Amino acid sequence: MDKILLFEKEAVNVFYSEKYDNEKELQVLVKDNPSILEIKSIFDDTPLLVIGREALKIDILGMTLSGVPVIIECKKKENPDMRYLIAQVFEYASKLKNKSFDEIERLARDYFISEQCKEERYKNKTLLEALKLLKEEHPDFEDMTDNDLQDTMYKNISNGNFFLIVVADEVDDTTRGTINFLNSKLTDVRIEIIEIKKLKQKEKNTFILVPQHTNPIVTSNLKTRISIGDTSIDEIKNKGTSKQSDTVDIIVKHWKDKEDCYIKMGASGLAMWYKDLSVFYLYTNRVQISSYLKNHLEKKGVPTEIFNSISTILKANFNDTTIKTEELDHKTFCSAIDEIYQILSSI
Repeated sequence: MDKILLFEKEAVNVFYSEKYDNEKELQVLVKDNPSILEIKSIFDDTPLLVIGREALKIDILGMTLSGVPVIIECKKKENPDMRYLIAQVFEYASKLKNKSFDEIERLARDYFISEQCKEERYKNKTLLEALKLLKEEHPDFEDMTDNDLQDTMYKNISNGNFFLIVVADEVDDTTRGTINFLNSKLTDVRIEIIEIKKLKQKEKNTFILVPQHTNPIVTSNLKTRISIGDTSIDEIKNKGTSKQSDTVDIIVKHWKDKEDCYIKMGASGLAMWYKDLSVFYLYTNRVQISSYLKNHLEKKGVPTEIFNSISTILKANFNDTTIKTEELDHKTFCSAIDEIYQILSSI
């Protein structure tokens, strides 16, 4: 990309390709503006929290709201280390895999108290506190208790479930080809390449940054990519008692038997969806109304009374919209599901 033209009314602004001064400039750009990576369009519908810079030699270490660590390596094309890039990324992943949750927590704390962290709201916070603050900015995201989130992060760290991202001004064809070959062969790991072009309007010293995913999702990789960090039905069942395991089985089967109802795996539980509406969250120890539901209904222009009616059904049967699976009466809950389904299918 040599240049782009920006038309503004009758004026034409020309932006020319500009080199980064050094890799540090690229690192700072991503660290201070993690949303430029748009990882939700790559791996996971979740924002990114930066928790370290040059920690364990990783250029940028991050954590998603779903508890998946993110390793980001920044390189300029002319860097002679570009040829070793893939080995570096896997070396950093292997180092991170050997760390405990407490060690990751210390890395995050060290970063939050350092001058490198420019976001005041995270200053002197713990990792869980910082993620909670980020969650407040994204209320539609999956509800997780601190224990669920900590357990999920521990599981992902110990299993090596990471998101691996290469950020560069440009990746050479050999490196790109090698990464794409590995992605086609590996089932539990994927390296995403993001090129961020820098363009400058010379007269005004104004810059434009153009991020581009250069090895985007293909259908054959979709199942692998969205499974990273997700829990499974068997994992949920194996965590609980025989009563809880039976409850999970019965609820999942009863929900999936209904038309337009399906299950989405989450970081610590699973979501029960009707068409484009997230209705319930199901965990080992509880089932609860989804925090998405009211917002999704409002966006569809559905009257508030609909959500209130759904809540009323649960409260009438269980006195709450969160029910413990150990105490749940299967027949009563399935009957409540039938009533709620009738309401949803009438929208």
